[in-house]
Amino acid sequence: MVEVLALVLQHDEHKVEKAITTALTSGSPSKQHVINCLNRLLDEPRPALLKPRPELTLVKEPKANTGRYDHLVPCCSIFSASCMSVPASLSPPI
Repeated sequence: MVEVLALVLQHDEHKVEKAITTALTSGSPSKQHVINCLNRLLDEPRPALLKPRPELTLVKEPKANTGRYDHLVPCCSIFSASCMSVPASLSPPI
């Protein structure tokens, strides 16, 4: 109780009172809930959503074609299937 009342030293007393009232009416009057309600009251409102300019509207949706990136990978890289085989000298004995 004292910790909740001590919030007045750091925050506006009207907002603390409103947070306490909100926590009491919700049915769970705990210190953590009062602090949560107070933080919600102190948060700045979100800015309005921006409306994109008409010329930025997507006209043609791109294809999900990952094969177009295959030319960027060298033919014998660590990702190539031919390089995935383990040399006989490193393979475990049978």
